[in-house]
This record gives sequence, structure tokens and C-alpha cells, in this order.
Amino acid sequence: MKYMMKYLTLLLVVSSTALLYGQNKPDNYFIVNKFREFKHEVNGIEIRIDPLIEFFQILNLVGGNPAINTTEMNYKLDIIRYFDEYKNHSALNYLRSNYLKFFTSIDDPYSLLLSLNNDFTFKEGLLNNKWKNQPDVDTLLKVIRTLLIDTDFIKFFNSQAGFYELVLRNTLYTLNDFDEKNRIIHYFGIENADEHKFVLILNFLGFGNFGKGIHTVKGEDHYAIISPGSGNGILPVFEKNQILALIWHEFSHSFSNPLVDKYWKDFDSLSHLYGPISESMKGQAYDNWHSVVYEHMVRAVTCRLGALKYSEDFAQVNLNRIETGHKFIYTIPIIESLKAYEQSRDKYPALENFMPNIINVLRSVNNDSINSWLNKAEQIREPNIGDIPSNGEIYDRNNRLLILSTCEEDTSANRSLREYIMRTHHDYKFVADTTALKMDLENYNLFAIGTPWGNKFIEKYLQLLPVKLSPKSLIVNREYKGNGYAIFTGWINPFNQENVMVIYAAQDPANLIKFGMVPRGSTDYQIVKDLITLKAADYHRYNKIWGCY
Repeated sequence: MKYMMKYLTLLLVVSSTALLYGQNKPDNYFIVNKFREFKHEVNGIEIRIDPLIEFFQILNLVGGNPAINTTEMNYKLDIIRYFDEYKNHSALNYLRSNYLKFFTSIDDPYSLLLSLNNDFTFKEGLLNNKWKNQPDVDTLLKVIRTLLIDTDFIKFFNSQAGFYELVLRNTLYTLNDFDEKNRIIHYFGIENADEHKFVLILNFLGFGNFGKGIHTVKGEDHYAIISPGSGNGILPVFEKNQILALIWHEFSHSFSNPLVDKYWKDFDSLSHLYGPISESMKGQAYDNWHSVVYEHMVRAVTCRLGALKYSEDFAQVNLNRIETGHKFIYTIPIIESLKAYEQSRDKYPALENFMPNIINVLRSVNNDSINSWLNKAEQIREPNIGDIPSNGEIYDRNNRLLILSTCEEDTSANRSLREYIMRTHHDYKFVADTTALKMDLENYNLFAIGTPWGNKFIEKYLQLLPVKLSPKSLIVNREYKGNGYAIFTGWINPFNQENVMVIYAAQDPANLIKFGMVPRGSTDYQIVKDLITLKAADYHRYNKIWGCY
């Protein structure tokens, strides 16, 4: 009898749950109430705010799921105020108890939500969609639908029109040369471009970025779901370079992965390459050779798309270097192979035709190459410290060594710069660049001034930083084209992390004369043109890689 009572109690709970979420809510809610659309198309890519993704993320926030980004914005406070009374709603309790039953990976909810209409019915024309036959998915959708109606989410969503439109406009403003669908289609050599729909979704609360593909009778819908890179307390910011890199990466998966699958027998024969990087790959959630090959291919293509859009130097600083630092070391030979593909499109109209060449390049990889690339990855990860010294910290240190140029082409400007330095920094110890390279510098705080081609010390050690200065441009997280630029940057002494190295580098010594007139010192680096500061910011270490994020 005791066991029978337990059974009846359980049956009652299950039945009441089914009744609660199975009952019909007002059938006319989605007829009377309509979501406003916030979207814009730019050269074949639809950029939009998706109401179902927003609602799902709001449920995460209100329900206490910590998978919410850390970006500060008033939008979060609006959500808390509006939805706080629903945090103990029975539907939300159901989601808390059953979340892992339906979603086994962090991106699972997105593939479900992208398969749905705004009233939580499945879209017409879906092909091979795993969710339509998922056990109990109807109950899950009724639960979410119930909660949406009870909270009158459409009212809240529409009330945020000013916020959504402003962020969308700001994002569109940054994408002034945005033609990435056509560039991706061209790079892969895809002929049926009209069968591929590209959608970029701004995910205000999301943690991480995701690419999803939904197959339909009309073709394939490609989605890149991106989270803000930063915020100003009021608005989230989706920065241009972040958007482009994510678009190249996430959309390219849809075209790159099938190529890997087609040639998987060949790639599988190279599985011994997984061993040297397996620990790092597993730490990034790529725990098998198949997924690692997917990532190497798509990341190499992303690097090439960046190089073709901007420059080789831009890609090296902001893409290639980072992939190597994350120990996707086989992107190095794949990138070189892709350069050959780009020069031979008459022979290889599509990347699919070129794949055997990439496989052959990987077959030629030997232990010496692997060790060299792994050493390079470790160098990119340095320094292993929490904070980079500011560009003005040299002035607060003792035992300062000022390193002057000996090989500047503009000798007149260099002479004027040297005179200015001698006059304003007379309490420093001076040394020539070529002499400094032969010295034991461990106990000094270093201050090098000049150009990367005229000051041999700067030429050697500026390479340690996530910047690139050339006669035609200055590259940090963006490219400043032209001349007249200088960068004032702090770093650590390469021989002793307790001491600092500060470099004031310019395209010409003339750009540094009277540098003391520039307000400086509080940030890690400053971009300066004609003694006017264009940017002052700090370096940040993300996933062990220092950069100008």
C-alpha cells in the first residue's frame, strides 16, 4: 500500500504538470499581439534582433542561470524590474528542473529556437530537424509559450524599441564596407548563392558566440549569433572587427565542415597530429580529432578572409597570431596552402577542388615543425602576468636606460629628436640601440625611442607586442593607414618581469619630436598622430593571449 501511495502521488504530480502546461492559453494572443521587427539587410546578410532568443535569455537571467554575459547595460535592470515577480512562476520552475533533459550543450537552445515561429510552432519546410521528434518537446514549448503569454513578453519586447533600434543603428554604422556574404561565397566557390540565407543575430544577454545551420526545402539558413564585446553601462557594443571575425568563422563552418567530411578518410589518417595539441584542444572543448580539424580549417579560412579584406599584417596581429597562441598550430601550414589556392582560382574554382593539396601539406608536417610552432605558441602567450605596465611608468622608476637609434634614414629629424631627448631626459643613462642588444639588460628599466627600422632594439622587441608598425600603417585592433603615426606603449622588460620596457615608436623620427607635450602615461598604449592622441587603451589578456581587444 505504501508503494501504491507513492505511485499515485507521482502519477498525480505528472498528470497535474501535463494539465498545467497542456491547457490552452488564449489562442488569439499571437493574433492580437505582434512582435515588432528590428532588422536590416546589408548586401545579403540580415542583421536582426530575435524575440525568441531574447525571451529565452531573459528566462536564463530571471531564472538564475549564470550563462549570461558580464556586459553592463541598463537593459538588464529593465528586465529585472519587469520580470522579477515571475521568477517563481511554475513554468520557470519546470525549466529549471528539466533544462538538462532537453539541452545537452550550450548551443542546443539556439538550434531549437531558430526552428520555431514566434508562436512556438515549428517553421514549415524544415529538413532533418532533430527537434520535431524530440520526446516531450511539445510540453517544453507549451511551458515557454505559457510563460511568454503570462508575462506579456510581446509588450515588454516592443517597449524596448528605442534601445533595440539604437543598438542596431550603431552596429550598422560600423559596417560601412560590409559585403561578407558575397566574400564568403566567393572564397568557397559556391555557385548556388541564392539557396543560402545569412542571418546575423545580436544576442544582448548571450555568453559566447555560435553558428547554426537550419536546413529547409529552399536551401540552408546560416545563423551567426553574437554577444556584445563590451558596453558603456547604457548600451552594449558590437564592435566591427569582432563582428567580422565572428561572421567569417561562424558562417564559414557551414561550408568548411562538409569539405572536411568529404575528405575525412584522409584527415583521419593524420590523427597522430592530435596528440601534441590534445591537452590544449580539450581545454577548449575540442576533445576529438574530427572537431579539431573542423576548427583548424575554419580558423585558417577566417584568417585569410581577414587578410584579403584588410592586409596580411592586420591578419597576422589580430587573427593568425591568436590562433597560433591558442595552439591551433596547423593553421600555420593550412594558411600558407590557402594562399596558393587564392593565386590559382582558375585551376581551382572552388575550395572543394583544392582540399587534396591541404591534406598533402598536413602529411608533410614533421616533429621539428610541430615543436617550432608549439614554441611560437608559448612565446605568444607571454608574459604570464596580470597587468601590463603603462606607457608612462618608466618615469616612476629608477635605473632607467634610454635606448637611442643609430640607423634612422631621416638623419635630420633623428638629430632633432636626439637633441630633444637629451634636453628633457638628462637624468637617464643613454645607450645606442646596437650596444643595448649586446648588454645584460635584466636590471634596467628600458625606454626605447625611434622607428622599428632605425632603432634595432625596437625592431627586435616590438615584435613581442600585439601591434605592428610599418611605413604605411599602424595596426592594433584596427588598421590606421597612412603616415605620421606613433605608438607609446608599455610592456615588461623581456629579461626581468619586475622591470618595465617602454617603447615610443613612430613611422619617422619627426613624429616623435616634442613627444613630451602629449598627455600620456595612464594607459598601456596610446596611438598618436601629429602629437594628437587618437586612442588610449589597455592591453587585455583573453584566453592567455594579450591583445588590443
